Amino acid sequence: MPLLRRAAAALLGFTRPTSADLGGMLADHYAETLREVVSAKAEHREPAASAGEEAPTDPVVDLMTALEASVAKVRESRGESGPPATVHEIPKA
Repeated sequence: MPLLRRAAAALLGFTRPTSADLGGMLADHYAETLREVVSAKAEHREPAASAGEEAPTDPVVDLMTALEASVAKVRESRGESGPPATVHEIPKA
């Protein structure tokens, strides 16, 4: 901590609170989860799900399929038809 900040903190009597000062209001969920994962691995079992961990509810979307469907829908609405455009090298002059 820079000298000026330390001096100001000393003058004002400010110190950074610790978890003990806060009376257990803080919890280290990462460390708790890590301990559970390590003990589960040691016991050759799957770790328990965390309290905040939820199973995904939305289906997984294939982005390329969704993009292709969207492009086809736009082309159809514009009245475009025929084979898709081709990509080729532009001749150098």
